[in-house]
Amino acid sequence: MAQSFGRYTVIRKIGSGGMAEVFLARSRGAQGTEKLLVIKKIHPALASNARFIEMFVDEARVTMRLNHSNIVQVYAFEQIQGDHFLAMEYVDGGDLHEILAAAARLKKRLPFGISAFITAEVAKGLDYAHSRNDDQGRPLDIVHCDVSPQNTLVSSDGAVKVTDFGIARARRLHEEKFGEIEGKLRYMSPEQARGHSVDRRSDVFSLGVMLHEMLVGRALISLEEDKDPMPIVREGVHPSPSEIDPSVPGELDEVARRAMAVDPCDRYQSAREMAQALVRYLHTENVIYDSAGLEAWITENMPARFFGDPQPELEDCTTERSSIVSTSDDEETAPMRPLGEVEKRVVVMVTARLLIEAHPGRAAVSNELARLAEDIAYKADGLLEDIPDGLRIYLGLPHSSMEDAILGLRLASDLMDATRAVSRDHRLRIDASAAVNRGFVSCRRVRSTEQPSFKPEPGLTSMSSNLLASADVGEIVAGGGVYRLTRREYNFSAPKSSIAGEDAPVDAVGFKVYRVEGARSRRERSQPRKDSGAFLGRDLEIGRLRDAMDQAFGGKARFLKVVGELGIGKSRLVRRFLEDRARKGSAPLASELQQGGTMLETRVNPIPAFPCEGKGKLLETRVDPIPAFPCEGKGKLLE
Repeated sequence: MAQSFGRYTVIRKIGSGGMAEVFLARSRGAQGTEKLLVIKKIHPALASNARFIEMFVDEARVTMRLNHSNIVQVYAFEQIQGDHFLAMEYVDGGDLHEILAAAARLKKRLPFGISAFITAEVAKGLDYAHSRNDDQGRPLDIVHCDVSPQNTLVSSDGAVKVTDFGIARARRLHEEKFGEIEGKLRYMSPEQARGHSVDRRSDVFSLGVMLHEMLVGRALISLEEDKDPMPIVREGVHPSPSEIDPSVPGELDEVARRAMAVDPCDRYQSAREMAQALVRYLHTENVIYDSAGLEAWITENMPARFFGDPQPELEDCTTERSSIVSTSDDEETAPMRPLGEVEKRVVVMVTARLLIEAHPGRAAVSNELARLAEDIAYKADGLLEDIPDGLRIYLGLPHSSMEDAILGLRLASDLMDATRAVSRDHRLRIDASAAVNRGFVSCRRVRSTEQPSFKPEPGLTSMSSNLLASADVGEIVAGGGVYRLTRREYNFSAPKSSIAGEDAPVDAVGFKVYRVEGARSRRERSQPRKDSGAFLGRDLEIGRLRDAMDQAFGGKARFLKVVGELGIGKSRLVRRFLEDRARKGSAPLASELQQGGTMLETRVNPIPAFPCEGKGKLLETRVDPIPAFPCEGKGKLLE
């Protein structure tokens, strides 16, 4: 029976493992679109461990930024009624362990070319994760630590994807604290089995063991009950594939041997080096081994029901993106059947220009980029629209948020990062740039049986086009509205002027373009920003703030909620008021408003004169807003 799990509808249970229960589910996204996905619910035994959950949440946030065709996408991490779970990409297929086990039962072997192709695809995904930087350009130093056939998924159309980055890494950090070792034993690198620190070369070793197993058709290390395999794993000395099967091609034997070197310095220093060696071998084959070849081999050699039940059909999921987003003025062809007045809403538009060089594989690369962009948009609850030589993503439908501008810049960065990875994997030049701006769309209420529709205002699209025209290859640029909302979170270069085209609205002529240089560090964000110019007016609001603070000094706690449209200066008003009171010696605290989370984050730093009783000294109090505000009933403010 289908059950509701937050915003997800569970279709059926897929399986269960040592870390989580796995369910097939569907979720409704922006503007009524639906997506089939996997819910991976963390087992209660682990969910009750606060340290593990803390690390797991941190890692989930990192893995959500991994956008690569050979990595299973992580869409969200959520907690509902005490259950922690990941929403992940659904791969219609099975894992490599199942394929190898089925082949062994049928006394069949994977062709050497198929083995090389699968390994190269996994290597590409690993290299992308290993090389990923944060928003400040610092290496994230991601290491999977559990590369194995069980964590390698093969879809029904021959796609190869690595999964479980977040769980493996969080579990490793948790267990290292107690000197324990995790990961599947027979695929461990020697340094991992010894409990030493590991880097990307440990994943290269594990991938070499996977390749070895595929080439010879059996496991490298036997896990018999009467023998302890740990000394063998820690020693790391293994025969090469050709010593077991002389028919293994010399080129593949060398790849496996080098990847499995005991000394990390003797291995491939990156998964990309290993992938390049495998691709060179594939180019020498007379047969083309790619995803289509892998799909054909599985269809011909595996059991008919190997991939399990057919993918269930989604309800209300037949509408194409082009019919959700209407840019046509023809009401007879546009899916806007008005049942009420037109409503204008503010959205953030991310527009990317993607120019792929002419090549026989250009169409496949374009489709790959489109799939990645769709996943990136879904993670941000955005709506994707295809445009000539690029794409657009709308954020803020049906409800806009102050976070949309920050999310737009982050999304644009992820798009550029994914594009660079695709360009590198296929060795094709892709000239990419992105623009982020704010503006209005027109929305109309439609019948409940229809998909919601909207139409961007001309000023929004024309501004986006002119911003893109001002961007160089590889740049992300922003309009003034986005700049004003995100300048505390991102660094920008000095603005440059751009003259809009003849079709642009009058107020767009000579607008400023801000080049995004990267996210600001925590230290940079903590520095108070100097407001230019005198602060005039708002006497009524300042008076209410002053009255509330005077009452607080009198012993009565007061909460004030400052509301207003985005960008009109609410944060500046509060900051200026507190700074003024501090200069007069009557303000016990200083407040900093940041746009770092789903709500405004307030950091309260008491000044030294703040009275503290007892043996301790109050250095810093961090106040995180409660999601549901105001607090009613028996709630009590502790700090």
